[in-house]
Amino acid sequence: RQHQIRLHMASLGHPLVSDRKYNSQKSKEDAQICPRLFLHACFLQCMLPPGADGDQEPFTVACRLPSELKHTLATVLSWHKDPEGRLPLEAHRLCECLLASEM
Repeated sequence: RQHQIRLHMASLGHPLVSDRKYNSQKSKEDAQICPRLFLHACFLQCMLPPGADGDQEPFTVACRLPSELKHTLATVLSWHKDPEGRLPLEAHRLCECLLASEM
């Protein structure tokens, strides 16, 4: 599904950071702050097949943000600390939330 996410985000005008295929014009610039494709599943949930009792149970996995992605977020946030920064408030809040879970 990774390719579908990459293609969909690029078609919306929001290609993933360090995506050489769908964001080739910025891939060198992105690589300076992010060494890998910035795509991470931090939370997944699915239903397990029914057990012997016939009940289905949800299976949930949470995975912390890898250190290289955490570093990238912290770097971008430090660039946009001023009120004139180009990063929208919602993006700041999301980044801070992702970083807070790591501290």
